[in-house]
This record gives sequence, C-alpha cells and structure tokens, in this order.
Amino acid sequence: MISNSILVIMNELNELLAYFQGRNLPDTEFVISRWARTCNLRQCVQLALINARNGNKTSTKTLRLIREKLELMK
Repeated sequence: MISNSILVIMNELNELLAYFQGRNLPDTEFVISRWARTCNLRQCVQLALINARNGNKTSTKTLRLIREKLELMK
C-alpha cells in the first residue's frame, strides 16, 4: 500500500508537470526568490522537470516557486 505522503508528492509533481507542459517560457533571466535566480528560465524549468521526475525534492520546490511567481505576474 502506498502511503499518503507519497501520494501527495506524486499529485504535486503531476500538477507541476501539467502546469509547465506546453508552456512557452522565455530564455531570459528570472528571479525565482530572494535567494535564487536563473539566467535562462526555459532551461531551468526543463532541467528541474527532469530532476523532479527522478525524485529530486529541490527541483520540485524550484518548480513550485517558479509557478507561484509566474501566477503572481499574471
């Protein structure tokens, strides 16, 4: 039986994958948070998606922060 915490993590990852799938992101600098930024948003998201699929929790957090920031910019 799969634990509830694993299901929550899988659901969050699926939501992030759905959010970024097909999204046209720029190849420009992007401030993720006060302590994190990237010089190429599209490449950052692509790498984070690959790593998140492989279970990297930091990449999942990065994707979550980017999504939150993009939604605030709407």
